[in-house]
Amino acid sequence: MEVVYRRFKLLRRLGEGGEGECWLAEERATGEPVVCKRLLLVSGQEASERGATGSQATMPMLAGMGKRIPGRVRAQLFHGAEGSWSVTAYIGGLTLHQLQQAVGRGLGDAVVLELLWQLVTQLVDLHREGVMHGDIAPGNVIIRPAGALELIDFGQSARFGQPASHWGAKEFLAPERIEGGIARPESDLFSLGCLLYWLLDHPLPEVLTARGLPVDVIHPDDKQAAAAATRGALLIIARGLTVLHPSSRPTLRRVLQNLRELRQGIPAGVTDNLVALVQAGLSRESRATESRAYRHRDAALESQIAASLS
Repeated sequence: MEVVYRRFKLLRRLGEGGEGECWLAEERATGEPVVCKRLLLVSGQEASERGATGSQATMPMLAGMGKRIPGRVRAQLFHGAEGSWSVTAYIGGLTLHQLQQAVGRGLGDAVVLELLWQLVTQLVDLHREGVMHGDIAPGNVIIRPAGALELIDFGQSARFGQPASHWGAKEFLAPERIEGGIARPESDLFSLGCLLYWLLDHPLPEVLTARGLPVDVIHPDDKQAAAAATRGALLIIARGLTVLHPSSRPTLRRVLQNLRELRQGIPAGVTDNLVALVQAGLSRESRATESRAYRHRDAALESQIAASLS
């Protein structure tokens, strides 16, 4: 869209998800970094099947929230005949997926515990606002250079009690959301449990369905549970969060209490270790980005856009 191209300079493609492709960009007038997402055009039937309209519905909701929701800063939507774009604040750092790829090894139980603690406290704040995130997955959690964790991408969010989509990272999606359903806090808890399994480099549970409806959750063998006290306790938490029935999952308050007790046995310096991992990962990611020749491709894109606007 002309208004987006004139106002923002696309720097490099960050990735692609269920709603569309994301670009790192900067506002031409101020140089402020932002994330521009080109939303996929969907048919009326597909939009109906989603049960929610993704960013087009959640942007106004997030824009009206308090400062607890960092991703809502600068939330804007641009519509036009050629499609729609959403623009949100850019949060620098590495996603959990990028961090694991950059480190190339396990993060360590103490670091996993610290990440989980931060994520649960953010979820507590979000749920106090009466909102389900709806897509908790490795690509939607960013670790800032100083070690602070941020949830991003609220495209599948919905207020509790409102219709929810069945879109999101499938391996991390709660069983009750396979057919859409109603937004509820317990669905985020299931995704949180799957993410914890993933952080521990453990196989994820499998949701069994019959005629499109969930009938059971098969958990992988927890042979690693006795390997270390912290790891065993974290696996027990993950298993509890990923049971089939939402009402049987522990509350966030209960999870926080369990984590608080576990953190008492962790030596000091865990945050420093996390920061060192992120800094090393960012350095490696920067070198990899340069080697992919993004600059040449994006320069060509800018030339193409300029030609189309002249």
